[in-house]
Amino acid sequence: SESKAALKLQNSMNGELSSDTHTEDEAEGRPVKEEVVPDWVCVGESVLIRPSNASGVIAFFGPTQFAPGTWIGVDLDAPTGKHDGTVQGVRYFEARPKHGIFVKSNKLIQDRRGRAMRNMTAPDAGTMRRSLSRGEGLATLHRSRSRGEGLSSVGTSGRLALRSNK
Repeated sequence: SESKAALKLQNSMNGELSSDTHTEDEAEGRPVKEEVVPDWVCVGESVLIRPSNASGVIAFFGPTQFAPGTWIGVDLDAPTGKHDGTVQGVRYFEARPKHGIFVKSNKLIQDRRGRAMRNMTAPDAGTMRRSLSRGEGLATLHRSRSRGEGLSSVGTSGRLALRSNK
């Protein structure tokens, strides 16, 4: 077992580790697929699905009844999925119709931009915008500006919110 772990580590350092690694079942002596899932894969993480670049949020992570292995259920942003989180009568997660899809982890890309956008639309985002409009949190604005992120859109939405409140 230690030699298998050492071999996996050596292969991963050489860039040879794929998302599926074959090991040998010690009891049976036959090859068994062992899935390697990235550490960042967790429920609530924003993702893009390859090759279509469909975006969504991980809503389920684990084994399923419809197929062996570890599957990731994604609640898609657009109705390009296959279901609502229910497959073969089993509810794995909640999604709107045609917004659910299951994929293997090797089809996912972490979507940091999607997470940032979702955070801006969170219920407490209004509080954050108001505090920024009062001049608090300037360090965040400077960081955003240095990264070249959409500072103007934050300012615009803040002005629109102020006008609508008057």
